[in-house]
Amino acid sequence: MKKIIIDTDVLIHFNKAGQLHVLVSLYLGRAYIIKEVYNEIKDNKRFTDLLEQCNKFKFLKILDTPDTEEFNKEYLEIRQNIHIGVGEAVSMAYSKIHKSVIASSNLKDITEYCDYYNIKYLTTLDILCVAVHRKVLSKKEANDFIAIVRAKGSKLPDIKIENYHIAPEKLEY
Repeated sequence: MKKIIIDTDVLIHFNKAGQLHVLVSLYLGRAYIIKEVYNEIKDNKRFTDLLEQCNKFKFLKILDTPDTEEFNKEYLEIRQNIHIGVGEAVSMAYSKIHKSVIASSNLKDITEYCDYYNIKYLTTLDILCVAVHRKVLSKKEANDFIAIVRAKGSKLPDIKIENYHIAPEKLEY
């Protein structure tokens, strides 16, 4: 099973919905956060509750950023050519080199790069579909999740989970 490299936005969505336990149920032992992404959360007072919840569930393993020539070259190339945040760039470079899956809903930042290099990724809605498929959440709970997260100001499509189409292979991640 591949590592799931989780970005801040996905954690924020699940925390806002009060559903971090879903990530635990689906990805315990496979959920990782790159140290730079973890530090972004730790250093921002808005995310104190999120960090407390992550620590409570103890499901995220912190990965040190690789200090290899291959990683550094890839990371710098991403930062220079795509102009995205440190967290996304670190996660994308790591996932490319280590064949991991990225959990991120910043599609405008990651999609083109991930598709080009065949890097697998899961969005928040993909994860909700996996949760419904594995019976961790009901369709109603997934739809309530979407409504709650949208009501709390996060960007998610205004869609019912039964109308969201997920690539079948993502159900296996």
